[in-house]
Amino acid sequence: MRFCKKCNEEKPLEEFYKKIRGKYTSFECKKCQKEYRLNNLDKIKATKKIYANTKPSFLLSSYYSMTGQYRRKIRENFPKERLKSYEVSISKEEFLDMVSTYEKQKGFVCQGTNMPLTNLRNLNTGVKNCPTNFSVDRLDTQIGYSKENIIFVSWEFNQRKNSIKPKDCFAILKLYKERYPEKYEVIKQEFKELFI
Repeated sequence: MRFCKKCNEEKPLEEFYKKIRGKYTSFECKKCQKEYRLNNLDKIKATKKIYANTKPSFLLSSYYSMTGQYRRKIRENFPKERLKSYEVSISKEEFLDMVSTYEKQKGFVCQGTNMPLTNLRNLNTGVKNCPTNFSVDRLDTQIGYSKENIIFVSWEFNQRKNSIKPKDCFAILKLYKERYPEKYEVIKQEFKELFI
């Protein structure tokens, strides 16, 4: 039995939600919680909207998106040799630590374009693909999400880079050099540390 602080009644444990590791941690019964939600929909929605557009919420959402993608691939019986490229070998704490360290060193900017990153989300649709939004990608798409392989980029940059492999980049540069030698020289100057 447990006492509900809202209706001031003692009720069986089944009348309360389990929240942490299967333990009954709620002090309000299911009926009172449901009643509160129904009477305060606008307030709850506004609070969720505010929190959803905060950086901590967005970063956690990005982490869970990575791990969720891996679990989906397992459920879909994705081929084992390709499954490794979606494996997440970094904990939530390590991930948040990486973001924090990167932000202190470089700022909250895209590693590909050096443009500022955002964390905007449209709660009506659940879509978070604003072009400048923070996104987690793999430098090498054939390797999973690890400390060494994760890069922080904008959603737009991630989409452009999506299926290009490092070898493809050099092949494109070679073709570019042949077709547009003047433009190639401009690129070469911009990234001269790569051409030493």
